[in-house]
Amino acid sequence: MIKPQWIILPVMACLWAAIASPATAQDEEPDPVNGATIYASRCANCHGSLGMGDGELADSLPNQPTAIGSAEYLASKDTFSIAQAIYNGNLANGMPGFGPEINSNPLTNQEIFDIVAGLEILPQMNEPIPTARVLGQAGNGSTGALLDGGVVTLQTFTPELEEAGAFTTDILADGSFIFDLSNLPPNWFYRTVVNHKGLDFSSGFSRLTPFETESELNVVVFDQSADDSAIRVWQHQTLVDFGPETVQVAQIYLFTNSGNEVYAGESAESGTVQIPIPPNAENVIFLQGFGAADFSPVTDPVVEGDVWRPNLPILPGEGTLQLLMRYVLPYEPGMTISHPIPYPTDFIELSLPDSGAAIVAEGDPWRPEAPETNSVFSDENSRVSFSRPPLPPNGEFSFQLTGFPSLVIDSNGNRLVQRDEFTETLVGSVILVIVAAIVAITAYSWTQQPAPASPKEELVQRIAAVDLAYEEKAIKKRIWQQKRRKLLDELKSIW
Repeated sequence: MIKPQWIILPVMACLWAAIASPATAQDEEPDPVNGATIYASRCANCHGSLGMGDGELADSLPNQPTAIGSAEYLASKDTFSIAQAIYNGNLANGMPGFGPEINSNPLTNQEIFDIVAGLEILPQMNEPIPTARVLGQAGNGSTGALLDGGVVTLQTFTPELEEAGAFTTDILADGSFIFDLSNLPPNWFYRTVVNHKGLDFSSGFSRLTPFETESELNVVVFDQSADDSAIRVWQHQTLVDFGPETVQVAQIYLFTNSGNEVYAGESAESGTVQIPIPPNAENVIFLQGFGAADFSPVTDPVVEGDVWRPNLPILPGEGTLQLLMRYVLPYEPGMTISHPIPYPTDFIELSLPDSGAAIVAEGDPWRPEAPETNSVFSDENSRVSFSRPPLPPNGEFSFQLTGFPSLVIDSNGNRLVQRDEFTETLVGSVILVIVAAIVAITAYSWTQQPAPASPKEELVQRIAAVDLAYEEKAIKKRIWQQKRRKLLDELKSIW
């Protein structure tokens, strides 16, 4: 184990209580190698690879970043002070805080103390690796047997996870393989890949550093199947938003394969799992998910009518494929959004803004969720969520919307206040009456004449009142045009 040239004070856990999150103090001895790796991805762009304050973004900041890797800085600060600075940040100097109350992608307290430990070994972490070894075994998860031959590829990636090259070697009769490497760049990532019956299967990622020069990267391959009976939707979540006269729908499918073979579909031309959408859906976008918020377009999907299929195999296991379908529909209060789900579906959730539109409750299986329910939408304070019982294969996913949303999202993602036509007409009529009264009183005060206006003058005054209401943005352009045209027609008829 690497022992940095500083000592963790026994009272560190007590001192951490002064920071904003006392309940989550670090539980284990800091890991310098992990800390230096996190530093490379989260801190080096400002503070520099060696912590000398010379990162690529340093010149764009209001003040030069602190040289936190320098011997002078480390000698002048204690562990707690550095951890507190990372947690809280210094916005005046352009440094964000990384605590959970401050950062949308926070570091844990353990990771922060790992970074503090890692500052001591930044010079060594940035040195080339003279020799290293990657080894492992390749097995067949469908049969339980080890592969007795074939080729394995070792892919290499930079710290930014950009592919940098590859090595190949043979799989031995006992399923094992070994890569002996030399003169490697520091902090690169690696994974092994085996092609089995036309599909690539990979290991997880591993990192090689000057302190960790050997890594085991096993690969499991699977046979293929065109039978989708083992496929189910583990989670189905729908996010509803409203645009001007539209409803915007995003649906996440998290698929599970309970079999021991890869579901690959009948052919590349047929695709794999089916994702139906409503017949009148517009602006359809089909994405593959790689985590909570990382999505990329599905390339070359198979589209047959209202059913979309990706050319993506589904590995055995829970939640092995995540898909996102987005589309837009014309919105009318009372409309129903409906489509089948071809596979048994376990967890079903629906979320929409708490701004006027709602789910029709009577005779509907949807039930409100408690605010504390664990949900991907639970951080949306202005939203309401519903859930419903599981669906059988080819069950109908359906919900009815009612009401008129008071908040909508425009094409740029901005939230706009919106009033429905009935309310707009009512408000406009009331304002017209008030404006007409003001105009009449003003005209009366000018003339000091109690005599009523002629029909022509009355129409002119009403036209002026409509124009004033539109200029004050009290009525919409469409309503103003309708009322003005009607008044002008009346005026022409008696002129």
